[in-house]
Amino acid sequence: MLHSSFARACALMLALGLGPGLASSARAQQPPPDQQQPPQQWPPPAMQQPQQTPPPDQPPQQWPPPPPPQGSGDGTTTTPPPDGSTTTPPPGDTVVTQPQPGLETSTEEDEDMPPAEALLDGHVRSGPFMAGPGSFTFVLHNSILGAAGGFGTQLISSQFNFDRGKEAMLVGTLVGMGLGFGISTWWQFTHWMDSPVAAFSVVNGLYAGMLAAGLVDSLSRDMIALAYSAFICAELGGWLTAAIGGGEMKLSDGLAIASAGAWAGAYSALVLATLTYAGGTPPTSKAWVDTLLIAPGIGASAVAVALMQIRPTANQVIRGDLFGLGVGAAVLVTAGLVVGWTTPTTYILTLLSSAGALAAVSIFWEEAAEKPASEGVEALWGGGRRNLASKKRYNNPWW
Repeated sequence: MLHSSFARACALMLALGLGPGLASSARAQQPPPDQQQPPQQWPPPAMQQPQQTPPPDQPPQQWPPPPPPQGSGDGTTTTPPPDGSTTTPPPGDTVVTQPQPGLETSTEEDEDMPPAEALLDGHVRSGPFMAGPGSFTFVLHNSILGAAGGFGTQLISSQFNFDRGKEAMLVGTLVGMGLGFGISTWWQFTHWMDSPVAAFSVVNGLYAGMLAAGLVDSLSRDMIALAYSAFICAELGGWLTAAIGGGEMKLSDGLAIASAGAWAGAYSALVLATLTYAGGTPPTSKAWVDTLLIAPGIGASAVAVALMQIRPTANQVIRGDLFGLGVGAAVLVTAGLVVGWTTPTTYILTLLSSAGALAAVSIFWEEAAEKPASEGVEALWGGGRRNLASKKRYNNPWW
């Protein structure tokens, strides 16, 4: 009994002495808190999606985003460097933004353009009346034609008695000149007048007056009707040329119309000469006058209508006139000296040779042959021989 009590006392003392030491040793063997294993996650890392990391060369996005850079107001913006440093232009360069070539507000050509009030039908105003180089000729022609018409009509109405009709002739002259000057001045202030249209309006007015005079004279013997019809048609011919031909009338068109009227009169004279010496009844003097008055107007009118389809050049018309005149004159002189001037053969040969030369030169003369273009190597075939398959097709210049 005593022994068992002593043994329990010893065991209790041993437990009380060894308990703190064992606890301290156990705490020393445990790892520190930072070395403990992390707690398990759910879901496991294998089932989680990997996070997308930005590329190393791109800076991380900021939230909220930085404000946009302030521009200079001309549509261009300057982005600062990502590292925050400032850039300086190289020596000799400018920091002012240059406008793009297609965005300039004005060019040198626009600055050189004259104002709108200085233009007439797209042309800069020039000439004595500021309406083109032909404005003075146009106004002068209509003024003189009006004065001549007023004087002539009153002279014929007075039966060529100057003393009886001088007052009417004076009034007619002044009124006609005033009307011609006023109307032509108003027209050229609102329409461009070039030199060809001003010159050929005179010629075409003459042809129109001759045509009316010949027609009226062949149908009637009334001199007053003859005078008024010739004057009105002369004015009408000039004004139709200016209105239909336009202020920019081509020189080639005017030459073609004038040339056609002249050749029609010349060929009519040759026909009348042939009829005179053919052995039959010769034409009367009135027939000569009426024919020579009517023929130029008909020829000029026919070519004026044909110009809607054909396009002759000025060189073509002049060249044809020169060849026709030269050949016709040579044949006329030669046949007159050999055969005689009182035979119809002379005038028939002259008419046929002149008309043939005029037509042949005008139609078949290739103007492209006057200035041949340089041939390249590709245009030659087989040792300098022209490749006929690639030759340009002949184009008739008349249509």
